Amino acid sequence: MLEQSNAMQEQARADAKKEFLGFSWGVGAGAVINLGEDDRVETAEVVDGIVRVTKEANDTARVFAEVHLFRPINKEDTKGHGPFVAIQSSANDLIDSFSVGYMRGWRKDANATNSINVGFGLVLDTNVKELGNGIEEDQPLPPGENADSVRLKETSGLGLGIFVSFSY
Repeated sequence: MLEQSNAMQEQARADAKKEFLGFSWGVGAGAVINLGEDDRVETAEVVDGIVRVTKEANDTARVFAEVHLFRPINKEDTKGHGPFVAIQSSANDLIDSFSVGYMRGWRKDANATNSINVGFGLVLDTNVKELGNGIEEDQPLPPGENADSVRLKETSGLGLGIFVSFSY
């Protein structure tokens, strides 16, 4: 009976190790800092003929799903590290941003399959808004521009992300 119990514990540990040190997924939250030269602009307006940015989005909070592949750090198999990829969806796009980077994970014991993970990486945002070409903050609108609104352009942008996720 004791032999069977030990065998079952070893199997549980092997299964947990495989889950933790293999491909696994998590959900979490993080923050992204703009790495681009231009500010990310949510809204802007013209005040007394001068362009004023009323809302920037250079530092944003995110909720995301991620997939990671951990390698062991310690003999107890309670710590792992390795690469991850993450995506964030929005109401309009299946993939609004994509991230790739390095992640570390911790779990309370070798038989657990859940973990808490911390990662950092590069983030590619696909729907970044910036002031349109030729338009500069705190400057008058260029000739020929509509004084009722500020033209924005949509582009992609690179950011640095710091993430915390939970695997189940």
